[in-house]
Amino acid sequence: MKKHVLFLAVLCLTCLTGTSYGQAVFGIKAGVNLANANFDTGSSISIKPDALAGFYAGPTARFDVSSNFSIQPELLLSLQGFKYSMDIEVMEEEFDFDATFKNLYLNLPVMARFAVTEALYLEAGPQVGLLLDSKVKSGGVSADSEESNDLDFGLNIGAGYRLPMGLSIEARYNFGLANMFEDEQDANMGEVKVTNRVFSFGLGYRF
Repeated sequence: MKKHVLFLAVLCLTCLTGTSYGQAVFGIKAGVNLANANFDTGSSISIKPDALAGFYAGPTARFDVSSNFSIQPELLLSLQGFKYSMDIEVMEEEFDFDATFKNLYLNLPVMARFAVTEALYLEAGPQVGLLLDSKVKSGGVSADSEESNDLDFGLNIGAGYRLPMGLSIEARYNFGLANMFEDEQDANMGEVKVTNRVFSFGLGYRF
């Protein structure tokens, strides 16, 4: 519950900060996520999961600070996760284990945008995410993931290009900093930290 309150507080603070910069330009955006995860095992053991295709969509608001600098908070529904496979040996027999982790977040990025030219812009900023749903699927069976943390945060970098009629095309990379799962100790690897890695590509439209 405290995590939910923190998320709402950040959202309210963002809105109050944004209104001080002047008139907002509202819009919407949507696109495709190529999501994955980084496993930090703290040992020489390397875990490399496979990417998962997802989506993002939601409203945006841009507040111009100057002719080439603006602040853009967004509220995005985002499907993220990863695929994991490994070989397990049981009684001298090897079995394939495959699992797909899908996390649905409500993300709040707050991006600082720098206009390089009239059409091209670069952006960077922090992001807070509230986990709405978490599923793990293995062997054709899907279940709720009880180990997932409710709150996520990270950093975004990206670029975009403005097209005619209010459209824009953009790409962004999210570098997660928070552990996706509850802190756990593994007998062979010690503490394992799993963080989001998401490449997003899509379109925006400003009203």
